[in-house]
Amino acid sequence: MTETLKFSTTPFYNTRQFYYALETGEVTPTLGDVSVEHNHSPRKDQLLLTGELDATTMSMGKYVTSKLVSHTDVVPTDPLAVAAGLTYQRGNGMFVRAESGIDDPQDLVGKRVGIHDRSLAMTYHKAILEDRFDVGPDDVEWVVDTHQGLAERMESGRLDAVERINDWYWGLEEDPDYELLYDMGVEWDELTGYRPLVHLVCVDRSVYDAHTERVTAFVDALGRSRAYRNENYEAVLTAFLEETDTGEWEGERTVEALRQVTDGVDCPFVLESDQRENVRDWMEYADRYGVFERPPIADERLFP
Repeated sequence: MTETLKFSTTPFYNTRQFYYALETGEVTPTLGDVSVEHNHSPRKDQLLLTGELDATTMSMGKYVTSKLVSHTDVVPTDPLAVAAGLTYQRGNGMFVRAESGIDDPQDLVGKRVGIHDRSLAMTYHKAILEDRFDVGPDDVEWVVDTHQGLAERMESGRLDAVERINDWYWGLEEDPDYELLYDMGVEWDELTGYRPLVHLVCVDRSVYDAHTERVTAFVDALGRSRAYRNENYEAVLTAFLEETDTGEWEGERTVEALRQVTDGVDCPFVLESDQRENVRDWMEYADRYGVFERPPIADERLFP
């Protein structure tokens, strides 16, 4: 690692809001410097795993999967989770057409359910359907596609239910032609006692081992950047809307519309008992549903 810790996150505003103060320099680490860049997934993950980044936000599912093959000739970098990233308060849910006759999750048996991700999101939804609503994971037909592809399939009647997140979630919640069958964040909280963890903040383990104090200062700065967002929320959202339109925000370009999306998430930036238990619980379900070909990973490999 050079004098500057190279960190990447996605360009989406519901994520960027928590890193905004780092981007602008309003918050800086007490030890060393940090640079913030934006890369979509999976590029940001690949840049970390190939040693071109020091740290990045990473989907929890991708993190756990990468740990199964990390520090090999194929993936030379061993990532290490040093903080929790994004958690869903609301904003990920299963929707059906209002006139579909599907009134509760039990009615999904034998139906076609669209979802955007085979590992993280699908595991959460399978666990919720099975342990909250008594619907086995093989009782529905899972259809995996991009967010845009799922929208087209649902619109043309080729899906009976569809998982929607972020802009798509709030758009359908306000559409009288659709009904929210259940919200993933709410149901996972009912199942486990905490909201679902979506992202982790990961560093190259060799960077952590060689520069532990600097990584600790970086995590502390993340917490202060979150506090800045909380104290200057409207100003941060307004600043996003004043940027050149990059197409990352598809909703109505107002603070009120953007607040709806960004209020649905949080970034605790800690790895306390709830966050660690979330990773363990997700791994247990992922193992149950065949996401892994090997046993779940021990804590000493997952956390500092």
